[in-house]
Amino acid sequence: MARPVPKPRFLFPFTRITTMSFLNQLSITKRLSLGFGLLVFMLITMGVLSLGQVNLIASRSDEVTGELMPKQKRLTQVANEVNLIARAMRNMMIMESADELQAQRAEIDNSRRLIQEQFTELDKVLLHPEARQSF
Repeated sequence: MARPVPKPRFLFPFTRITTMSFLNQLSITKRLSLGFGLLVFMLITMGVLSLGQVNLIASRSDEVTGELMPKQKRLTQVANEVNLIARAMRNMMIMESADELQAQRAEIDNSRRLIQEQFTELDKVLLHPEARQSF
């Protein structure tokens, strides 16, 4: 009598369970060693990739703290001085005493001097031509 041909079994739709003859020929210790070796390789790869990302983040944070934040600080100081000038001009409109008017005028002159100093310092650190053009 002829032996019946077994029906193929399916693990997932549209895939047939196939025997991996290479792995079946290996002993269990070799298969486990191969699996752990593959796992260690993947861990080392992940470590190298994450180390590269950490270095990238460190360089970008250095750029932010070393270049961008000082520029932002100077621009904030300029904005504060402009606000002081606006308040002093408002006060000059309200005040009548010559001494008070002179004090407000001195405050305006001081703020203008500080703004000019900030712009001079900003001009030294602007590197990109586009930034220089808008400055």
